[in-house]
Amino acid sequence: EAKFNYAVCLTKSKAQEDIRRGAVLLNELVAEGFNQREALYYLAVAQYKVAEHQDALQSVNTLLAYDPRSGQAAALKELIQDSITTDGYIGFAIMGGGALV
Repeated sequence: EAKFNYAVCLTKSKAQEDIRRGAVLLNELVAEGFNQREALYYLAVAQYKVAEHQDALQSVNTLLAYDPRSGQAAALKELIQDSITTDGYIGFAIMGGGALV
């Protein structure tokens, strides 16, 4: 319980390194089988906050497989997918701009 609370506090930090450390702790908790719903949710949030969108999507999909009725997880998944789409558009724009040079 203390490890989980500490990890969640780290994920709420503004410092990227703290968020990453929180994600590592949450990953450990998931592997240990600790409260899958909560640990997976905060893990996905942490991964999203440090722009690890594919990992975040995998975590939230695992959560939804575990708890398919979670509206919170569904909303997070939509947010992550929107970010992936936006990142893709930015990548295409950068590549397109580079081609013009």
